[in-house]
Parts: sequence; C-alpha cells; structure tokens
Amino acid sequence: MDKSLLIKRALEIAKNRRIFYLVESGSRLWGFESRNSDYDLRGFFIYDKNLEFSLKKDNYFEYLNKSEQFDLVLFHLDKAFNLLSKSNPSVIEWLIATEDDVYFDDLNLREWFNEEIKNLINLRALFYHYYNLAKSNWQKYFLNQNKPTYKKVLYVLRGLLAASYILNYESIPPIKFLDLAKRVLDKELYEKVEEIVRVKKEGSENMIFNENEILSFISDLFEELSSKGQNVPINDERVLFEKVNKKTVEIKKRFLC
Repeated sequence: MDKSLLIKRALEIAKNRRIFYLVESGSRLWGFESRNSDYDLRGFFIYDKNLEFSLKKDNYFEYLNKSEQFDLVLFHLDKAFNLLSKSNPSVIEWLIATEDDVYFDDLNLREWFNEEIKNLINLRALFYHYYNLAKSNWQKYFLNQNKPTYKKVLYVLRGLLAASYILNYESIPPIKFLDLAKRVLDKELYEKVEEIVRVKKEGSENMIFNENEILSFISDLFEELSSKGQNVPINDERVLFEKVNKKTVEIKKRFLC
C-alpha cells in the first residue's frame, strides 16, 4: 500500500488529534512481513488546544482503525512518554525504527532519542520484558500445542535473541530481526533462522515448524538466560524520567501555548 495513502487515511481518522509521530509496527518493522501482512501504524498525538485543556480529555490510548490491511493505534503524548520513562520496549522500538519505517517525525524524536535518551534506558527492565515475552509465546504456542508454526517460532526467537543481545552487548537490540540474529548466532544457526524468515515472508507462515535443532536451541537458550537477568545493568530511572518529562513539557508548549 502506498505510504502517502496510509498517511492520508491516518490523518483523516485522527480528526481532532494532532499526530506528530507515525511509524510502522509489527512484522514490517521487524523485517519479516509476509506478502499479505497488514500495515500496523502506531502514532503519538496531542489534542487540539480546546480539548487538551478540557476535563473531557481522557482517552490516552486509542484504537482508531482495524481493517483488512490497515491498523491504526494512537498514544497521547502523556501516555507514550510515560511508557518511555519506564523503558517500555514497544515505544523504544518505534523510536529506533529505520527511516523507511517512519511515516513522519515532525519533532525529530528519533534524533532526540539517540542523542539524549538511548543511554538512559533501563536495560534490565528491557531484558526481562523480551525474555518473558518469549517465554509466554513458547508456553502458549509450543509447550501447549502440537502444531507450532513458522510465524510463532519467529515471535519466540525475536524475544529470546533480543534478551541475549542485551545481556551480551549491554545495549538496545537492533530493530531488524535478521540484523539481531546475525549479532547473536553463529553462522550455521543464522542460516537456519534466515530460512525461517524466508519461508514466513513467502506467505507460508502457518506451515507447521518441526526443525528440531532450532527448537533445542530455543530450549537451551531459555535455560541459559533464566538466571542471568541480574547481570544486566540497571539505570536510575529518575534521570530518564526527568529527561522525558522535560521533552513532554517542551512539546506541549510548542503546540498549546
């Protein structure tokens, strides 16, 4: 779908919400979308002046559109930046998105994140999020059913490899899945994971996955990582909060004063 058309539709749906950041999310952002994957758009917004100062302003998270190909969810500035101040991985992923995946960034938030926020993120919180996300998917789709799919194995691998990357590099993981895999895996395992992505991208994501070597690797990595989260550095989130709060005030002054 044409990017300019998606932007137009998003702005039409937003109505009295001033979107200042709009980005791709999900499989397209991670780089393993299939040919029929929908477009998951996520954005940050602020209301127009009258509504922003009104007591009626209470929707900080809005699921505005769900169609066959186009999914739009918007987060009010307060909600989005409160999550960022707590090292929320989804908001972090949207802010480290590649230029191709960002629809517009009116306030240069990606640059601000890289220069002022990136090194303040609580890596331990990020590690546990990715590890627990992978564990939840592993239990749900693999341990509790007999027919796991290529799509689901990628969800498990993405969380596990991200946690492993944080542990070993003490940094935010790359957003593109194959870039992440290349940094974490040896050549043989990387090629096997690359093949999983190829199958998924070709539209065969619901094929049953039965590559025992990968499944054994996943099981072993869970065991390896399970007791190592305490080794990941933890940052003082008060500093992160002050930086994010300062930016929140700046944005409100720009749009509302």
